Amino acid sequence: MLDSNNRLNYRLHANSTAVGAKGQAVMDQIAAPLFRSNFNINIVRQSTSTVAALNHGCPRNACNTTCGPLRNCATTHHRSANRLLNVNRVSGTTTFRFVDFPMCLYMPLMNENHPTHIPGVFTGPRVGEGRDMVIQITATYLNRTVIHEITHLFGAEDNRCTPGQEARCVMNRYTDDNIFNMWCDSCANIIRSRRN
Repeated sequence: MLDSNNRLNYRLHANSTAVGAKGQAVMDQIAAPLFRSNFNINIVRQSTSTVAALNHGCPRNACNTTCGPLRNCATTHHRSANRLLNVNRVSGTTTFRFVDFPMCLYMPLMNENHPTHIPGVFTGPRVGEGRDMVIQITATYLNRTVIHEITHLFGAEDNRCTPGQEARCVMNRYTDDNIFNMWCDSCANIIRSRRN
């Protein structure tokens, strides 16, 4: 995922120009400086594009069975985070997507129903192997959501923090939502291990 100079090059796609500007601001002003100062990793935007396919065109506030069977959420539901992760996906290229509406996510293997209002999600067959994420730009804790999802891309998992340090790690789901710039030793070491 990182090039030989420890750069994470990415494309930014958004469902509108305004959403793209806000996504660009959080990446350039929050995410990039944090990863550079803490891990000597440069997060570099290669391009910003408005992509119409990221719009949902659905009058419902959340997907439900009227959108199709829950098992088809990833391909047919308008607000599906899994569907959105595949918009303009290019193998070997990192793409961060930003949208301005609540997303839903269906994960039958994790015994979860059809939760709505997912603020962000990443992709990869296993944690640390993904190259894509999609973020709801109107998420209440946008900075935390962005940093949390990028940290997943480097391999850290939810709630697998160093004992005694959970309260100060962005990867702990139960940490204060205002914490977005701290990692426990375990999660920080995972990120460091991804450097060249």
